Amino acid sequence: MFGIGLPELILILVLALIILGPRQIPELAKSIGRGIAELRRMSEDLKGSIEKDLYSEDREKEKPRSIGGTEIHPPEPTEPKPPDPKEKTSE
Repeated sequence: MFGIGLPELILILVLALIILGPRQIPELAKSIGRGIAELRRMSEDLKGSIEKDLYSEDREKEKPRSIGGTEIHPPEPTEPKPPDPKEKTSE
């Protein structure tokens, strides 16, 4: 991930143990875990908000419009008609 191998990770953990002490490491891990959980929650909220806005924009485009009191609806999608075998095409 960051190019940190097992020896470097062990060195970091030993230094953290020496600097912080054995009592503070679990507290630090809990606070880091809470911070990561909060960050994930915020990113999910942001993602949901963006998707909701995009969805509402799409719905706005599909709303019927009115001109002079008459509603105008967007055209319904239609399937293409198969060619009529009786009609000859000029080839």
